[in-house]
Formats: sequence, C-alpha cells, structure tokens
Amino acid sequence: MATTPLTPGQFFGRYRIDAPLGAGGMGTVYRAWDSLLECKVAIKLTHETEQGSGSSLTTILQEARMASALSHPNICAIKDVIEADGQAGIVMEYVEGQPLNKLITEKPGLALLLKCGAELADAVAHAHDHGIIHGDLKSANILVTQNGHIKLLDFGLSRFVGDIHLDEAITRLRSSSASGSSAGGTLQYIAPEVLRGRPPDHRSDIWSLGVLAYETLTGTLPFTGVTPWELASAILRDAPPPLPQRVPSHLQAVILRCLAKDSQQRYQHCNELRVAFRLLSSSKLFAS
Repeated sequence: MATTPLTPGQFFGRYRIDAPLGAGGMGTVYRAWDSLLECKVAIKLTHETEQGSGSSLTTILQEARMASALSHPNICAIKDVIEADGQAGIVMEYVEGQPLNKLITEKPGLALLLKCGAELADAVAHAHDHGIIHGDLKSANILVTQNGHIKLLDFGLSRFVGDIHLDEAITRLRSSSASGSSAGGTLQYIAPEVLRGRPPDHRSDIWSLGVLAYETLTGTLPFTGVTPWELASAILRDAPPPLPQRVPSHLQAVILRCLAKDSQQRYQHCNELRVAFRLLSSSKLFAS
C-alpha cells in the first residue's frame, strides 16, 4: 500500500504541509512549515511498499540517526523523524535550488562539472569517513543552491529501503519509464560489481560519481540500453563512448578512472577524487 497523499494546509504532526516538491521511487517530498521552530522544512514520506516487510519506525530512526551524524555544508541535514496517521516521515532542511538533472538538461558542460565536482566528492568523502555509503547517487539527488553550491540529498535513506539489487533497480526503471518520470533510473548509475551481486561499497559510490561527471559534462549518460537488461549488459561489458576531443586528456583520465569496471582500478577514496577536481578547477587550461 502506498502512502496517503498530503494536501496543502494539512498538518503532519507539528508540520503544516505547504506544497508537494516531487515524488520518486522511494517517496514523496513536501515543503512544510515547522510550527514550533517557525521555519521551512522538507518532509519525505517513504512509500510503504519500499520499506519492505517487517520495517518500522525503529528502522527508519536507526537510519536517520546514521545520516544525522553527518555534518557537512554540502549534505542536506536531517532534522527529525516523525510518525503520524500511520505514516513515517523524515524531516530535512529545506533547500532553495534546482536539481542537477534539470541544469544538465539546460546547459551541460565543463563549467557545471567544475562547479559541482569537488563539492560533491567532498560530501561523499565525508560520509565515507563516517562509514556511510550512499548507494543511490544520481543527478536527481543533487540540488544546486541559489548561491551556486551543491546539496546532496537522501544520504543514508537508500540504505533504509535496502541495498540496491538488480531486480529492484529494474522495477524502478520500468516504473519511471512507464510514467514518463525522470525520478527513477537508478540502474544507470549502478556499479558493475553491484549488478554482479556484491554489496555496494565506497568504490561503488565512486563509480556513480564517474557517471555523474560524464553526464554533467556531456548531457548524456555513459551507458544506455533499450531495455533494462541491455543497459545492465552495457554497464558490465562496454566502454563508455569517447568524450569530446575538446575535453582535456587529464579530465578524461579522471572520469575514466572512476568508471573502471574493476573497482580496484578506481580511486580508492573520494578525497583523491576531490583533490583531482580541485586541481582541475585551478588549472589555467580551464580559465575562462
């Protein structure tokens, strides 16, 4: 059974619902007003079907505690966990901004990648240092704020819905394709070892960052397929299409290292990737 939609003006605990912000495979997000602290917040209601059998508020609370241990300017902060009217929700800071996938559609390229790359790698490195694997990094999970910084969303929440498996990813991809939504599509970012049945680790996140870098730079994803099975096969076996010749060779090397099929050949820590992006940002080759 799916969650019951909330309507503007309705209260969810102490939070007044103002407007829906978006919906995806894992839940629906609303802008709300915290009547106690008198500030805007975002509330994510997780779909009951995504929680899995035997899931409870205790499970949600455990994951939220893990994510709330993160304190980083580029990670969306978790403020509260609430249960009301038989539904569980996670309360997060409200961030004004645009999803990275929308900006990629409008104007992909080097400037956007250099703006986001180092901050994103730094945020993921911070989580890894605290023992947290995101597991669902994708452009729809990243906001670019009005002052040009990034906020990474849903940190830790993907673990609440379970480690990513191929059958779940295919289900989400089918649903998003059928509805015309771009909120799904997790499969495009999944590392080869995860498709082979291994649990995701920090290097799986680094693969996803490579997919994000390629997508941000070119406006297209490095691996595609008409069906989910073709897409999975491309991720497992194919090299990504060559990057445009105008992309400097050392930037190409950074992205291709992230996309190595063998996780041992990728960057082994996001701090290495952060340093690489910062060096690229400061390079005279990229001066405007």
